[in-house]
Amino acid sequence: MRLRNACLALAGTTAMIAIWHLGVLVSGSKVFPGPLASRAESRSLARTGRLVSYSTDSLVRVGIGFSLALVSGLPLGLAMGWLPRLGTAVNPVIQFLRPISPLAWIPLAVVSFGIGNAAPIFLIFIASFCAIAETSMNGVRMVSQVYDRDPQSILR
Repeated sequence: MRLRNACLALAGTTAMIAIWHLGVLVSGSKVFPGPLASRAESRSLARTGRLVSYSTDSLVRVGIGFSLALVSGLPLGLAMGWLPRLGTAVNPVIQFLRPISPLAWIPLAVVSFGIGNAAPIFLIFIASFCAIAETSMNGVRMVSQVYDRDPQSILR
């Protein structure tokens, strides 16, 4: 079973790389690099030490953006779950913002924050915040339902 799953994963990855390569060849794109060019550039970045630096910078942005979303979305979601009126007031805003793709926020982020670190941090924040707030709210709301059904089942 493990071997079969590993083979399927390898086949899927190989197929995606082949489609990527063929897409670049067929389109004749000079802007979008193929897998071979990407591999060569990755090796070049690794040799010069910039790959670690760039990766670290990206991970820091992700960490800050997600942490901000967690620090703000978790308490809001918990409060919305515990206080039904607050949930009724705020949840429509969350549901309005949630389906908007983070890619759609890029122009607003660049205009508002410029091209520095703040724009990608904002994009990561906005991509995470709604999901964290909604999941926290739903989790709190479900806890009371679990206890209401059969309080003795929790003790077993």
